[in-house]
Amino acid sequence: MHFADITVQAGQTSAVRLVELLKQTYKTKTFLYSNDYDKQGIIYWLGTNKGADKNYNNPVHNRLMCVELYGCRCHRDDDRTGPSDDGYYAQKPEQLFSVYEAYDFQVVSLSDDKFNEIEILLNFEQANISMSLTHYTIAYGIDGNGFCALRSWDLIGSMDKINWFTLSSHRNDTSLSNDNISQTFEIHEPRRCRYIRIDRKGYVSGGENVIDLQLWTAFSGIEFYGTVYFG
Repeated sequence: MHFADITVQAGQTSAVRLVELLKQTYKTKTFLYSNDYDKQGIIYWLGTNKGADKNYNNPVHNRLMCVELYGCRCHRDDDRTGPSDDGYYAQKPEQLFSVYEAYDFQVVSLSDDKFNEIEILLNFEQANISMSLTHYTIAYGIDGNGFCALRSWDLIGSMDKINWFTLSSHRNDTSLSNDNISQTFEIHEPRRCRYIRIDRKGYVSGGENVIDLQLWTAFSGIEFYGTVYFG
């Protein structure tokens, strides 16, 4: 687009026309955080097929995003459905990021090393969007036993899955607990990204000396807020 292409209509200034052209060229949509589970976030919007559907469905099922696990697997990776003996666990990775579905998603490390880093990657290629985040909500779980909650982790972003940058970093953060199963964090320096990763660093809640607990991570959802860019 060139400034010489701008045609000023009656009653319009060139500045107003320029703003309109910029909006058309760089289409965006803003999502403002109000409260946890407010149905005003990016994940919920994708789950309603970018606002076209009345009811929410998992965005992966709509083929608008995908989720990948690295260094870990689902706790329940069989074909069973419904409640298990010790809680209601998600069976597939795509269920972990939706705070609007009642799953107590637990990932387990593939290594016996309790310091093994766990990575959860959210990919928005299929939706043909990128985003600049201002807030994100993490949900801990629905069983409320107080164990295996994230304590140290990084939220990182990328536009190409090669060059990564830190959006939010937490060390020994006790925000997620039995009394507080979700928490929203502000991102102070937003940067545009198409891929988002949650990297677990170090111990989870439940005691550093309980090795078995340190192999688990309880995680039941995530939501994002900020500006979405189309294309």
